[in-house]
Amino acid sequence: MTRQARISIIVLAVLHAVGIIGILTPFRPYFVALTPLNLLITAYLLIRNQSEISLRTVWIMLMAYFLGLGVEIAGVSTGVIFGEYKYGIVLGPKIAGAPMMIGINYLILLFASGELARWMFNWFGWRIIAGAFSMVLLDILIEPVAISLEWWSWTCGIPPLTNYVGWFVVSLLMHALYAVSLNDQNNRIGAAVYGILFAFFLLLNFAFA
Repeated sequence: MTRQARISIIVLAVLHAVGIIGILTPFRPYFVALTPLNLLITAYLLIRNQSEISLRTVWIMLMAYFLGLGVEIAGVSTGVIFGEYKYGIVLGPKIAGAPMMIGINYLILLFASGELARWMFNWFGWRIIAGAFSMVLLDILIEPVAISLEWWSWTCGIPPLTNYVGWFVVSLLMHALYAVSLNDQNNRIGAAVYGILFAFFLLLNFAFA
């Protein structure tokens, strides 16, 4: 592991640890308002630690952003893909009801879960399946926290089963493109970022329970 990768992991671990502490204090609104900045820092450090930035890398980044934003716009507008839900104001400016920042979130989750899957399996077919399951698993942890912090809300109060089915289908497509396009590349901190995010949302789930 490079020095840059180690520093990046430490920075992200500290940021998320401070975030947990801040969210559990009376200063929660101020820390929640920093969510877009946290997403941008995480995405930046992921990109900085990519083994290679080629046209294929840029294509996958753009795909993750615009496909993620696109399915969220469709999801909010129709209620078909994930279920009936709407976004709050925390994630910033929106396009047709979906925050522009949500595409960054998809990019982060794709690269983090993609590298976790790469670490687990050699064959790209298993990586695709494992990556998709990893994204859904993380979403299961994200949902209760997101609702509590008013990132988004569901008409029925809780995410329906269609949310996770939709997530798996979208994740499967993203990971298929990721595994095939970046088979000869890796991200030095991707798996660690997944671990940090998993711990962050798991601890907040316990705190909010």
